[in-house]
Formats: sequence, C-alpha cells, structure tokens
Amino acid sequence: MAGARTRILGFGRHYIAPQPRIPTTIPPQTWTHQIRLSSVLRPELSSGSAYNAPGTHTLMQTEPFVHEPAIDLHASRSLTPVTLQSLLCLSPTSLMSNAHYLQRELPVRVAKIVKAMQGLPLIVASNPHISRVKNLYCDFLTEMIRMERVRDDKGMKKFCDLLQDLVGQGTGVIPLLAQGFLECYKYIPQKSINAFINDVITARIGIRVLAEHHIALHAQFHDHGGHWTLPPSIKNGHPGHDLPSSSIMSRSTPETNNIHGIIHSSLRPYSLLMSCASFVTDLCESYLGASAPVTLEMEDPTWGFTYIPVHLEYIMIEILKNSMRANVEAYKKNIMKGEQHQAGILGASMKTDGAGQRGIPAVQVTVALDVDTKDVTIRVRDQGGGIPYGDLGRVFDYSYTTVPHVPVADSQPNMFSMSSEKDVQRGLGGQLAGLGYGLGTARVYAEYFGGSLQLVSLVGWGTDTFIRLKNIYPRLDQEI
Repeated sequence: MAGARTRILGFGRHYIAPQPRIPTTIPPQTWTHQIRLSSVLRPELSSGSAYNAPGTHTLMQTEPFVHEPAIDLHASRSLTPVTLQSLLCLSPTSLMSNAHYLQRELPVRVAKIVKAMQGLPLIVASNPHISRVKNLYCDFLTEMIRMERVRDDKGMKKFCDLLQDLVGQGTGVIPLLAQGFLECYKYIPQKSINAFINDVITARIGIRVLAEHHIALHAQFHDHGGHWTLPPSIKNGHPGHDLPSSSIMSRSTPETNNIHGIIHSSLRPYSLLMSCASFVTDLCESYLGASAPVTLEMEDPTWGFTYIPVHLEYIMIEILKNSMRANVEAYKKNIMKGEQHQAGILGASMKTDGAGQRGIPAVQVTVALDVDTKDVTIRVRDQGGGIPYGDLGRVFDYSYTTVPHVPVADSQPNMFSMSSEKDVQRGLGGQLAGLGYGLGTARVYAEYFGGSLQLVSLVGWGTDTFIRLKNIYPRLDQEI
C-alpha cells in the first residue's frame, strides 16, 4: 500500500536536510521542530521512532503566524479514522452525525498538513508559492473553526458549501507546491521533495474522499427525496468478504443504482476509459494540432469492479496524455527528419481522416480482469520512442519533465496546463506537465487503495505503463 513506503516525512520521522545548504541565522542547536504528517496519511502506521542522520538537524519554522494557536491545538489532537464500510453505510439519518464527525476531523487533518509545511526549512517554507498553499489551508481551518455545529438542513447546506470550497479552492495546491519546490531545489534534496509532496497528496486524497463523499451523498439524498438504499452489489454482500461475481461484477444493474456517494460498486473500466480517451483526444486536437487514435481491448466490456471513479479517471487521463503526446511528438519529429513524409506536407498530414491522423501510431490500451480477486490491470502502450534508461529512475520525481519549464503565473493555457472540467472532484487542476508531477501524482492515486503504477521503457520504440487497481470491496476495513 502507499503508506507502506519509507518516507523522510511521515511515519514518526523527522524531516532531514543537509545543514550546509540552509542559509539561516538560527543556531543549529535550536533546530528542534519535528514534522509529523503520518497520522494524516495512514493513522495505523503513525508509530515509529524519530530519526536523525549524523551531523544533521531538524529545522524549526520561526515565522509568526496569526492562526498559530488554533493550528497547534488541532494538530496536537489524534485522528479518528473511518473505514470504507462506514462510508458505504451512511444514510439520511446518519448524514447529520457524519457532518459532526467531519467538523471535528477535518480541522485536525488540515492543521497537521499546515504544521508539516511550517516545519520545512525556513528558506523553503518562505517561498511565496508554498506560503500561499499554507495560507489556503489556514483560511479553511479558520472557516471550519468559526462555523457553528450543523443542526438542521440550512446548516447542512452551508456546511456542504464550505466543503465544496475546500474541494474547489484546493485545485491549485499541487501545482503551487511543485513550482515552489522547483524554485527551492538547491536547498532541499530531491528525495525529500518527493517524500513531502507524496505525503501531502496522500493526505489530500483522504481529506477529499471524506469531503466529496459527504457532498455527493447530500446531493443524492435530496435527489431521492430523502429516501436511500445501498447499491444492490453492496447491500447483498458482507463486509470483508468477496461477493459472488454476479454481484460485485454486475452486468445488468443500471449505473445510477450502483453509486453511493463517490463510491461505485460496479464501475465499468471500459466505459470510463472510452470517455477519458475522447477527452484527451479533444485536448490533443486543440493544443497539439493532432492526436493519436486510441485502441481499447477488453475481453468483456460489461465487467465492473468496486472503485472510486474520479481516482481512475485522473490516473487514466494523465497516462493517456503522456502517451498520446509522445506518439504525436515522435511522429512530428519523424516527419521533420523526412522519415515518413516530405517536410512540405507536414500540415496536410495532420488532418483527421476519421480514425486519427494518418501515420500517427495508436495508443494501445488493454484491460485485464483477475477473475479471482476482481482486481483490474490496465496496460497503456505508446510508440513515442521510450524513456532513456538513465531517466527511468527519475520519472516519478516531482521535477522530471520533458516539457520546457514555464512558471505557473506566466503559463498560457495548453493541453497540459489547462484545468479540465473533470478536475473539480480530483482537485489536481492546473499545470499537469512542465513541472513534473503528473506521473508521481498518478502513482500516489493508484497506490492509495493498494494498487500500483509501473513503467517499462523500450528505448527507440515506446513505453508500456501498467496500472493495477485493487477491487476495494474486500478491503472495506481500510481506514481513511
């Protein structure tokens, strides 16, 4: 699982930075502040001894902050995690108690993120982009603290609006962090950058699952006139045990009957992947002037599994953008070299013939289902020339990119910097290429429920991306 990875930030460890790189007037013996974000990410793994490498020191953020007392108070509190099963069992009668739970829990989780950001090296924490992220979370923490306890429908609507603000305003968090760390790369090791951003993304996923699930349930309950039943494939099963394939992998139940909040009990990968491919194709057409056809192969397109659609959607859009861009750019490069066409007919070769651009190789997507575990494996294959073997170890770094760097504030809309309408629930809008965090973020999403994302490169030909996603129904005891 994602939480099982060793991290410099989290799981009871200190943040470690080489002392000579930190320009500060604070005496080394006063650098004592500990960064602990682990309880936000995986509470069950939060225990562990602090670690200091020889000759290094943990750092203290001394910048005064107006919300410091509230941050300290909430960050010192223990989390109260919930299981996926408890989320699936929410009903109109328990939605009010869930709002009370979120009013207690979300400030604690947000405060722990803020404390972690304050514990960064002073020169890094002072970066305007990173400070802006910290201020966004502090503002939300203030609003949560000020809000009265939800007692009626009016209060519930106000609370859902506040959660929606958290969802909407957080769309630029990861781009800002990536920009800030890119500007501070001289003062903090890349390994520490990766660990910190991985932890923040993982923490954000947990927060957003709780918030978005509550928002979605509130809307669904109202759509159903206050009456609600569990999806058939969940209601007929038993927590922690596999359901019969006819239940979990439903072929006939209408889609709307299988959605509970943001959890889909019979999500069909085929349908979602077709939608993602269409979306990415339109982006490529608009911003690259060309697109590669996408072929999708699956033995039975009607099969489904229990998962959160927006997570799979984000992962696949990110991977498909990379693969389609690789195919198109490799094709253009070959044209310019005269390997396929004369340079003078470049424009004509970019016209659509109904099945993609002539000569541009297809992005091949293959979906396989494990009939025993109901887990799903997806392979995305491109012919973009592959990733140099020397770069394979860096492709998941939050600085690795093949796109020329353009600062966030100065960037113009393009297929990799625009915020798609699908990013509302994902919360990862903004520049998704050029800062080098797309693949890293997709991997965190894949690993959140125990899956994986791996790359295999054949230099001179292309890259295969393997995404394994675990059916979350047998894992309903996992804590969020």
